[in-house]
Amino acid sequence: MTQQHLFAAHDLAKDKLYGHTLDKLYGHTLDKLYGHTLDKLYGHT
Repeated sequence: MTQQHLFAAHDLAKDKLYGHTLDKLYGHTLDKLYGHTLDKLYGHT
């Protein structure tokens, strides 16, 4: 493996890690927040 391949693999792993974490974190939070709000808002009308 060349150094460039090493960096590429590292970036990919980092993207995967952060992407997954942020998706989980923000996706879950926003779903909860907006989903709950919209349910409340539209569900009760």
